[in-house]
Amino acid sequence: MATSPENGIVGDEIDILRRQHIFGKHKIAMPQVEGFVKLTAREFEDKNCMLLCRAATIYLIFSIFGSNATAYVESLTIYTGLLLACLISGACNWWKERQFLALRKEINSQTISVYRGSYGTVK
Repeated sequence: MATSPENGIVGDEIDILRRQHIFGKHKIAMPQVEGFVKLTAREFEDKNCMLLCRAATIYLIFSIFGSNATAYVESLTIYTGLLLACLISGACNWWKERQFLALRKEINSQTISVYRGSYGTVK
């Protein structure tokens, strides 16, 4: 590809355009940010969350067959608290991934000087 071991590549505009056409532009691939719904759903896979869901379900079943008519409210409160905690955690993870992606974009936009060709031109 017209590369010299002593001088490197030619480095003129035509050579750079030809190399970009063959090899593509040098660019760091950016990861995709997962959606808010997916990150929130992943929070429900936690062992403690699953344990609380099971406990609230068992408590709901016992409250339905119990003598107190309003006992199911306590299990609904557990479900509501669990949902709220998972939503907050999912939102925090989503925001954190967006900040990480913005930082990666900033790193990707940096310009670097390179010496090209036998004359040592800086690009």
